[in-house]
Amino acid sequence: MNDFINEFMVGYNVSAADVNFGEVRITGETTVANVLDYFMENYPVKFFFRDGKFYGILAHTQLMKDEGVQTHKFKYGLNVINDNLKYTLADDVKIQIVAKVILQDNTKLEWKEPQEAGDAEIRTFLIPGAKNLNDLKKYAQDKLSTYKVDKMEGTFTAFGEPLVKKGYIVHYFDDEHSERNDKRFVADAVTYSYGLGGYRQEITLGAEIK
Repeated sequence: MNDFINEFMVGYNVSAADVNFGEVRITGETTVANVLDYFMENYPVKFFFRDGKFYGILAHTQLMKDEGVQTHKFKYGLNVINDNLKYTLADDVKIQIVAKVILQDNTKLEWKEPQEAGDAEIRTFLIPGAKNLNDLKKYAQDKLSTYKVDKMEGTFTAFGEPLVKKGYIVHYFDDEHSERNDKRFVADAVTYSYGLGGYRQEITLGAEIK
């Protein structure tokens, strides 16, 4: 990831995790923005600007150490006003991984894991390095295991302090719900507002940091 960003984000102040995506083929004309969107859709990475700096991080781990990334604590009933958070067990996560490859002789191979999707979310990945169905099957099974995890998602509304910006780390506490207690997330988005009660910020949780 570093090689790509350093080559195509010339002139920007950047901070990125050192991640190997393997072989990625891009055919035809495209833009850097489209490539970054492709990475975020197909790999557990996030890209964003904050305070004039461009960041590239792994979604599930805080591999990027940067003085601009702050961690703030929020506790339900203390500095959390209300929330719209949903906790989903791994067994209830419905997703199907589709792994595809086009071989040198133009043969197209595809593997789905699990085989039946039903009403599951479908995520499709092109695997240029795969040579047969077994390679695709292994990739799909490994990828599925990264998605089939307990997860918490949604938004919560907090007071204006501590101030959170996109990309900050949110450490969430909830004594009333043990499954939501003592968890850390990347702040995926923050919306600020001001009213009679003072400043408010609605924070959207991104990937959990294990």
